Amino acid sequence: HAANARTYLQFDQIHRIFLSRIFSHRKHPAVNPTKPRMPRSKRNRVVTLSQTDKHNVGKEAKSSLVQTVRKCIDDHQHIYIFTYDNMRNKKLKDLRTLWGDDSRFFLGRNKIMQIALGRNEAEEYMENLHHMAQVLEGNVGLLFTNKSPKEVEEFFTNYAEEDFARTGNKATEDVVLPMGKSDLFVASQKDQLYKLGIPVELKKGEIHVLSNFQVCKKGQVLTPEQAKILEMVDNKQAIFKILLIMRWDKKDGALETFRELPDSVQ
Repeated sequence: HAANARTYLQFDQIHRIFLSRIFSHRKHPAVNPTKPRMPRSKRNRVVTLSQTDKHNVGKEAKSSLVQTVRKCIDDHQHIYIFTYDNMRNKKLKDLRTLWGDDSRFFLGRNKIMQIALGRNEAEEYMENLHHMAQVLEGNVGLLFTNKSPKEVEEFFTNYAEEDFARTGNKATEDVVLPMGKSDLFVASQKDQLYKLGIPVELKKGEIHVLSNFQVCKKGQVLTPEQAKILEMVDNKQAIFKILLIMRWDKKDGALETFRELPDSVQ
């Protein structure tokens, strides 16, 4: 009986091994390395924006800008090149809104706008525009308009918008905070004033400056702290201006220069 039991156990083990190999083969069929695999389907594949061809997107944007500028040339009688002092995006946005009916401003992408105008006589979109293109360097922009030259030039001669000076601007005047009670600040600003270097204390809910404090001197380049203090005391030392450089007339291609080109343009 013992011999029969050992024989049965051996047969049972062999049977289990045989069955496990059969089912293992069915679940994981052997791969024939010589047989070519079918290519994976590309349908319904998700492509993220980071995988798109940025070069082609950039070319399309540039081409679109060129076409937009050339349409403005077709639609407007005059083109001005302008520069500016103390650029403020909000002020320029206000100008675009004010002049939106018959004018359009372009600022930035000078190289692309040069292509739109024409970089030389052979490429120019209309007569003499390549002279305008040669001036599109540095901090300059284009104004397309149907307003009369007199209206445009009188407007910008008188146009000036005050704003707060920024870090790196030069102070246009001396500013001193006098010692004593100050109505320029509120109690909640005490910690901020202290961090800005102003010697202050709070007395009965009011800000007192402990000694005369020189905020800035005329001609001094402003630090971030000085610019912030000037803003807090509502002292505006920057003026946003548009300065006309050159005008082109579609009627005969005539050019008129208003001022010598600034260093940034030259």
